[in-house]
Amino acid sequence: MKRLIIFILCIANIFSFVYADASNWADETMKEALYYRLSTDELLKKEYFQKPITRQEFAELSVILYARKKNIKVSDINEYNPFYDSDSKMVAKAYNLNIVKGTGKDSEGRKLFSPNNLVTRQEMAVMIVNVLRALDYDTSTKGTLAFKDNSQIASWAYNEILFANKNGIINGFSKDILAPLNNATREQAIAIMVRVFKKYDFMEKDITNSSVMRFKKKDKYLITFSEDSIKIR
Repeated sequence: MKRLIIFILCIANIFSFVYADASNWADETMKEALYYRLSTDELLKKEYFQKPITRQEFAELSVILYARKKNIKVSDINEYNPFYDSDSKMVAKAYNLNIVKGTGKDSEGRKLFSPNNLVTRQEMAVMIVNVLRALDYDTSTKGTLAFKDNSQIASWAYNEILFANKNGIINGFSKDILAPLNNATREQAIAIMVRVFKKYDFMEKDITNSSVMRFKKKDKYLITFSEDSIKIR
């Protein structure tokens, strides 16, 4: 009986705390992000769902996506950090996976990442496609983009934007506008990660041979009970 009460409280807490401030379109996507463990706890804080996401935060999501596909621990990824303006281990991991390259150098020749800059849609496309390349997916694409604002797309991002758009990863703001220099909110960025995770056959590793009691909800929550803890996965 005690476990049942605790379970009910956990479920109530998930919906009231995690998703209260998500946009209507993002409710189900945030649930999937939680289930597939595609985000950090910080980015899943309800009060920040509609806050713009930074380059560092999107790099973190990219590393998590890579690790989930490879079924490895994030901590196993190399942390060599070449950036003068960032001490983030996740940004360093993204660099070592060739997901990010940086934003240039300062006057003294030190490599910069600009971690607190808001990430643009074209930068998101580059990071996502680089994750797929790191996972040995074929990201070659033929054709051209037909948006009225094509001239805003940087030369270093064109092929990635083309691939992301042709494959439904990053869509246009409208039929004629791509808005490559626009920023994105945290929930929009997380939604992209969920979209890629599902599209490219990223599979949740089955949990077996556990001595703990599990209860799996139809909406894909996994509540795990042990003698001294409750975990929501």
